Amino acid sequence: MAHALRPVNLDFLGEAPVRLEFTASVTAAPDEVFRRISGDPGLWSAWFPGVTEGGYDGDAPPRVGSRRWVRMGETRYRETVLAWDAPVRWTYRLDESTDDSVAALIEDWRVEADGEQSLVHWTIAVDPRADIADSFAKAEGTIGEMFHQAMTNLGNWLTMKDRQLGPIGTEVIYEDDRVRLWRLELEPGERSAVHRHELDNILIMISGDRIAAIPEPDTQGEYPGFIAADIFPFMVVPVKKGGVETAVNIGQERYREVIVELKGT
Repeated sequence: MAHALRPVNLDFLGEAPVRLEFTASVTAAPDEVFRRISGDPGLWSAWFPGVTEGGYDGDAPPRVGSRRWVRMGETRYRETVLAWDAPVRWTYRLDESTDDSVAALIEDWRVEADGEQSLVHWTIAVDPRADIADSFAKAEGTIGEMFHQAMTNLGNWLTMKDRQLGPIGTEVIYEDDRVRLWRLELEPGERSAVHRHELDNILIMISGDRIAAIPEPDTQGEYPGFIAADIFPFMVVPVKKGGVETAVNIGQERYREVIVELKGT
């Protein structure tokens, strides 16, 4: 069940009962850092701890007033963008949550240049439920650790630092001069290796309930953004070569798939 939060405005940043502020460095240029923070919410799953999937409503380019949604585990959030001043400031308000721990919340993100890198300033303004107000304030250290890890992850993801590409599946189960067949199995929450599709391929989804693909910044595939889908037994999906991505089982059931690589493509 979704709980509606109080529809506060930007003034709440200075009025909130609890205000937490954090700053961290990111090893990437400010324009790119801002683009990734304010962009596709689903791609937060590549770098922000706990984010499972997300997206903006509609097909229009996001801007002030746009609504987005995010899932972290079993908790879902709906948010509205309140400020968008690229590439320096992006702010959103939490409108609905399946967690009833807060009555109002705004997150304010600011990005500035720091030589060839970026400094990211993150402010959380929140009115927590009365019985957890003290606990929320005391969690500042834990929240700060999560933020610093997220910024480290973001920098590593954008620069592809220490990235190692792995196989596209769990194991090869058949190969001849025309095709190579892989088996892919992922437990709930499990991720595949980061991999590159060097050949056109056909995905045959055997079982599972929901799967996602997180593209890398240098992907050349036909799906440059985060993509997630419900699974139906023996779904068949053709995919062009060029994608660099990670498959993630974001469902509750074991995911099983056969990947057919088409040699000569």
